[in-house]
Amino acid sequence: DEARTILRRATQLAVALSLLLIVMLGVLGPSIIRSWTHGVVDPPRSLLYILLLVVFCNSVWNTLATALMATNQHKRQAMVYVSGATIAVLAAVPLSSAFGLPGAAVALLVIDAGMVGYVLPAALRVVQDRPGMFLRAMLDVRQAMRSARSSRSLMR
Repeated sequence: DEARTILRRATQLAVALSLLLIVMLGVLGPSIIRSWTHGVVDPPRSLLYILLLVVFCNSVWNTLATALMATNQHKRQAMVYVSGATIAVLAAVPLSSAFGLPGAAVALLVIDAGMVGYVLPAALRVVQDRPGMFLRAMLDVRQAMRSARSSRSLMR
């Protein structure tokens, strides 16, 4: 039960923080990049938005993967990642030829979205959670806040 709760709360936190960052960078990112590079780099917005989706997927699957790593069940995860990275490198060439840098970014997105698809059910099996219950817990912000408050009081 504790492992399930920890995974749920960690994933909630990763989703919330990455969404906050994505919204901020989606709005301010182009200005930040132009300012940082003194106007030399002005990437297409589509590239920025695709890369922000990569960040979101990466945040989710890396957080979920902690359950696999903590129980030494990450060998297959590594093989899935290597396979996905190989496919993405091969796909990046035609995608970037057809769509430029956003095409290459889509190849990255495919890796991370695929990893979410693999790691989510694997992590849920480790903590003996069901997808519906996990999703409900992800959306239950009140319970997450209560859990955070009670955790803080236990630490005192």
